[in-house]
Amino acid sequence: MSNTDTLSLTRDCLRDKKVALAVPRIGIHPFLLCPRHISPAGPQRALTMNKDPGLASNAPPPKHHPLLIPEIMLMIVCHLAPKEILICRGVSKEWREIFAPFLELHAIYWNHGAIFKAKFEEQLETLGQYVQSLKQVYPIQADLERIQRTCPDLSHIGFFMRDREMLRSQALIKFLEGMLKLERIDVFSHHDQLVTAFLFCLATYQPVSSVSSIITSDSKRHPVVPLLRRLEIGNATHSRVSPSMDWTLLEVVLKKHPLISELTLRDTTVREGSRNSSDQGWSPVTRSPLGSRIQRNWNTMLDRIAASRVGGGGVQAQYSSPVLSTTTPGTVAPVIFDHIQSITLHNIHMSEELFINIVSRCPALKTLDLNMSGSELSMLVWPECLSYCRQLTSITIGNEYGGTHMDIAEFWALAPPTLTTFHVPRSSNADIFFPAHSLHSSLNKFTKSDLCPGSTLVSLELCIGIRVVDKGVRYVMAHCRSLERLVIGVQYFVDWEEVEDSDAFPNWACGHLLKRLELRSIYRRYDQHFDERTHDFMRRLEDLKVLESLILPAKLLCDLSESQHEDYAAFKDLLDQLDLRAVLRDQEKAQMASSYVSSLLLTETASTIQQTDQLQQTQQQQQGHVWSRDGSSPLNVIPPMPSVQEVTLTSTGNMRFQMQMRYLHILMEALPNLKTIWTAIGLFDMDCIPRFKHIHGRFQELYGPTNVQLNLGIA
Repeated sequence: MSNTDTLSLTRDCLRDKKVALAVPRIGIHPFLLCPRHISPAGPQRALTMNKDPGLASNAPPPKHHPLLIPEIMLMIVCHLAPKEILICRGVSKEWREIFAPFLELHAIYWNHGAIFKAKFEEQLETLGQYVQSLKQVYPIQADLERIQRTCPDLSHIGFFMRDREMLRSQALIKFLEGMLKLERIDVFSHHDQLVTAFLFCLATYQPVSSVSSIITSDSKRHPVVPLLRRLEIGNATHSRVSPSMDWTLLEVVLKKHPLISELTLRDTTVREGSRNSSDQGWSPVTRSPLGSRIQRNWNTMLDRIAASRVGGGGVQAQYSSPVLSTTTPGTVAPVIFDHIQSITLHNIHMSEELFINIVSRCPALKTLDLNMSGSELSMLVWPECLSYCRQLTSITIGNEYGGTHMDIAEFWALAPPTLTTFHVPRSSNADIFFPAHSLHSSLNKFTKSDLCPGSTLVSLELCIGIRVVDKGVRYVMAHCRSLERLVIGVQYFVDWEEVEDSDAFPNWACGHLLKRLELRSIYRRYDQHFDERTHDFMRRLEDLKVLESLILPAKLLCDLSESQHEDYAAFKDLLDQLDLRAVLRDQEKAQMASSYVSSLLLTETASTIQQTDQLQQTQQQQQGHVWSRDGSSPLNVIPPMPSVQEVTLTSTGNMRFQMQMRYLHILMEALPNLKTIWTAIGLFDMDCIPRFKHIHGRFQELYGPTNVQLNLGIA
């Protein structure tokens, strides 16, 4: 085998293993696309800089050159940074060919300023063959022709359509037909007409390779289908118009491209058919200088008003698609998109009927990311949708502004056994709830041999304001036995509603699997009465034997340490003594500093130093008693968890709360194998540097030998 064949074989092997390596990617900047060590004319300039004639030689590498061995090459590239790969390409022609399969560039098209754009286009001529992703591309004919010529391996392109005169359908269709490796297209526009025209181009273009055909060994001709797999359509960032999209036209695109598996729609109104005449009197502003929160609240109100005008159901149309449907006498059969595996709807307004129509026609759906704006989805939606989506593995519901109703217990009971991820990151009202009566009714439907609802979940995020003593928390602890990641937002005050429940907290069923636990506290104004049963919940954390990362609100540690529970009175007194000694020590240091300034007597200074040393010895003795592991130390509010290696203390955004040294005392006593502590920036004052120095210095004095890394204000 020749050296050329060996090199070709090596490159093929490297390409096959490129995905498994997670090769680092490079973001292209107008001035970083072409590094200084690479000349636009080629590697000859870099070769003249090498003093070693062996590296500068253009002779082919030896037959058994180490870089031609795939295993060695894979091990080398795994440890190289993106810029280092570029440097390796500039060593010689042989290295340029060897490292070429590992070079993937991702760029943002530079359209602002003639000088910058010309510089970027010059760099694109040099390294365009390695560009895999290109965003913010204006669909101008000259730019499209340049991209098609210089970037033959482009797999992801993002279009930004600002002006109506910018889009030329024929030029865009010609560009799409020539990009044979294009797998993902993003479209962001300011006008509905531009989105409609772009969808028309997607629905009509044919790749050049599909015009011809492939002749296989059995002499049969098979047409080559388009490779488009991901499609994202949304409203542009600075648009102030009310965008809308025709779902019927989008169906044509999905039918034309049978390999699309991920569909993402953002910041738009999805309609079925033409715009309703009674719906033209309102126009919500989707983008305004008022901020996203005010915008969405305003849009929600206008959308609900518009829905009431149409008759309480919004813009509702009976499904009928003569373009895509297979028609038989008297029936209309909708097209089934069995290739769609992921649907993302962010800030989308659509009718409930249209949502059911979309989801029910995607039987292979595995991921659903839902964040509706101004749309009302009742609890009756989920039984019908889940009856079709029997391969669903992940669902995320953002309900910050309301409108999405769900009974979590009923959803889990109807969900397929493939469901492993259930996320509700935020819910501002009681539209999504976890009632106890639904839990018991759904459990009665299952025998002991069947899977309980929620038992297959691996990742659970439940931030709906559930009370810590509610039966829903106990259900998660007792039945969600496959959890590896849990985020739960709880309320532990009894000022608003007293929950009468004397049942003990069960053991964690996922105690040998859960590796990451995040507790989020949800507070209300004028919360004052701490629920003492929160201590019982915290004690059960000792069941988590393999927990590695723990995220807690700092205020939760404060409320636990200041509660009046008799079991923790001794530990509270000990923390108070440590705080008092720290205050006295700071006062002694201040007196020492003032003594030097005022030129006091040397004997007085020596006595002050002696008192400080005695105080430190007393504190070290007390510290040794607190952290003793012989069982004689007072009961900590946090149970011992030897497996925890990382802790993050978070802040509450709606109240002022400061970081205290006593919280670190609690963590250091309960977590003997702790390695890293992170604290949120919201736990410190506006002038946080002095506070940083004070806490960090105090922590190093007490816990420096433990080698625990303290990161203040980073998380």
